[in-house]
This record gives sequence, structure tokens and C-alpha cells, in this order.
Amino acid sequence: MKITAILLLEVCLQVSANGFSQSVTLKMENAPLEKVFSEVEQQSGYSFVYTKDVLARAKPVTVQLTNANIGETLNRCFTN
Repeated sequence: MKITAILLLEVCLQVSANGFSQSVTLKMENAPLEKVFSEVEQQSGYSFVYTKDVLARAKPVTVQLTNANIGETLNRCFTN
């Protein structure tokens, strides 16, 4: 009985975690990183903390994503 309860709890938690995943759609060409962060924040509710120095050294970002998760979105933004 305990094993069944544990497995049921695990399945419920997994379903809950998948339900809260965020998807982001971006189409930006040579956009400043600050603008990309702002758009991701609006679409997902995640907040980013960065310094002006980091933004000053960042190259413009060109990204085109449709319904991508946060991890994939950030990986694409930071590839170059």
C-alpha cells in the first residue's frame, strides 16, 4: 500500500511540473540582450538579474523561436 501511495504521489508531481512549464515565442533580429530579456520576462513571468556592465559587453541577439521552453530560449540567446 505504501509503494502504491508513493508512486501515485510521484506521478501527480510530475504532471504538475509539466503543467507549469513556460513556452516562449521570439522573433528578434540584432536586438539588444536587454530587449530579449524584457520580452522573455513578459511572456514567461521569469525575472532576470544582470548588471549594466554585462549588457554593455553583450552582442546583439538574433533569435527566432516558436513555443520554446525557457532553457532552449536562453541557450539560443547565449550561443554567440
